[in-house]
Amino acid sequence: MSDMFVPHPDTIPEPWPRYIAVMSVLTFLSTVTILLRVIERWTHSSFWWDDWTMFSSFFVSLGFFALFILCPTLGGAGYHVDTYTVPQLNTFLKIIYAGNMVYNPSVCLSKVSIIFYYRRIFAINYHFRIYTNVLLGALGILLISEELGLTFTDNPVEAQWNVGMPHTEINSAPFWLTCGIAYIIFDVLILATPVFQVWKLKMTRGRKWLVTGLFLLGSTVAVATLLRLIYVATVDFNDLTYTDTNPALWAGIEIHLSIICMNLPIVYTLFREVRRKRQPRPKPKGAGGSSLVTFGSKSSMPKIVNNSAYENLELMERRHVYEAYVESGDPARAVSAMPLSNAVQVQRSYQVV
Repeated sequence: MSDMFVPHPDTIPEPWPRYIAVMSVLTFLSTVTILLRVIERWTHSSFWWDDWTMFSSFFVSLGFFALFILCPTLGGAGYHVDTYTVPQLNTFLKIIYAGNMVYNPSVCLSKVSIIFYYRRIFAINYHFRIYTNVLLGALGILLISEELGLTFTDNPVEAQWNVGMPHTEINSAPFWLTCGIAYIIFDVLILATPVFQVWKLKMTRGRKWLVTGLFLLGSTVAVATLLRLIYVATVDFNDLTYTDTNPALWAGIEIHLSIICMNLPIVYTLFREVRRKRQPRPKPKGAGGSSLVTFGSKSSMPKIVNNSAYENLELMERRHVYEAYVESGDPARAVSAMPLSNAVQVQRSYQVV
């Protein structure tokens, strides 16, 4: 009688309802930051690679969110493995496999987005370009390695969601722990990049701390990755239906925190623009024509005379658009690419020689 099969109840067990609520809130917040990013970029017609990779990360994250909900509803997650029939286990394992496949691209694409964002707002020199190229290449290698490792954990591949199929397999736990540690290392390298750049700029110390704080909010992603690794280390792969709950939650938290934190600098830029437009605009000192922007001669790229144009993130981004228009031989649009309230400052900061 002790060996009699007892199926699990056809209900969603705790803590899955609470976890779904947490994921729903995070998905809503990441959606809001994405929409604000679109508004900011649309206003200035300044979509670039950092935006396209972030949008890709977000759409993939929606797939993870859908699979996270399917895990307890369709896959019946949350009960011990001996309470499942073989078809139920096959369904659960298919959902887990798909979730792992979309988790990695979403996390990697959000990191790629912030690297492109650095290339947008900071002065690009040869060494900085090489550094970011190395980071991008290493992230690409990591993503391919993870996807191949996930695909070929079992041989044949179908054995990963087909219980009872004869197969050979590797010990996947060390592989996933290594990949998680690699993510944390990338987070540290990515977070350190803007800190050194910001503190080289000529701006007030208070503003340096503010901008640095915006970037360092990304450290919460590394914390989420670390907590996910701690829970992954406790997973019993012989009872995956019961022990994979917490790692799945922290994987989702990591995905959405990455999207939210990487969008915060752009959200900050948008709110600064809105607040500036609502404030009365005093007549600029010396606006009667004492400043002059000249275009022409040998080089179409602007030479920076001083760093006053870097006093906030919004103006640093406009520099990217400004230079693109100057390179294309359209000086009128180059000047219009800068916010009106900063026009005199831009005139004072750039001169083409």
